[in-house]
Amino acid sequence: MTLTWPTASPAQAYGAQAYGRRHDEVMSLDPSLHPPAGTTGPAGGGQQVIHGSFTLPLDLAVPPDRVFAAFSEPSLRKQWFRIPSEPGASHYELDFRIGGHEIAEGAFAPSGVREHVGYRARFLDIVPDERIVFSYEVILDGRRRWVSLVTVELAPDGDGTHMSRTEQYAFLTSTGDGRQDVAHLKGSARLQLNGLSYVMDAP
Repeated sequence: MTLTWPTASPAQAYGAQAYGRRHDEVMSLDPSLHPPAGTTGPAGGGQQVIHGSFTLPLDLAVPPDRVFAAFSEPSLRKQWFRIPSEPGASHYELDFRIGGHEIAEGAFAPSGVREHVGYRARFLDIVPDERIVFSYEVILDGRRRWVSLVTVELAPDGDGTHMSRTEQYAFLTSTGDGRQDVAHLKGSARLQLNGLSYVMDAP
């Protein structure tokens, strides 16, 4: 199943209350969390781990310290990063330091069947206003789907910031040959950066 949310209410899904620039897009942590029929099982049981990497660039009109704050300050981070959830079923924690963690959880029924989604990250390296390195895993109904290592790099560019986000992923449970999962992961990462750009542009 492809996990999507109504494009008419992205603000409700991700907390970007003024988000109105791109009603045709949905910021998504993971648009293919739930394995449909034909999905292969956990790695170690005959499943080949699917791994690779990709880098997404982003130019922002604000200085690096403001972009860094969008990752390190919970009130800003939650404006562009959140798992959709039924009222009262969400949970979020951010302990932004080396060795700290970020946890986001939610429960909802995108196809009539209630599902629980969990995101758990650990910060491995932080250089203020320059670099953030973290690992994360995504779990659906107790089943780990994939793990990733992400490096976010920030560099001054005039009055703004050039940012690059590099993700090295390993899908432990995949749909078919995994190409759909990889495409969805890349697409959802780009939509997250669109959300970050919107928050940074807000007055």
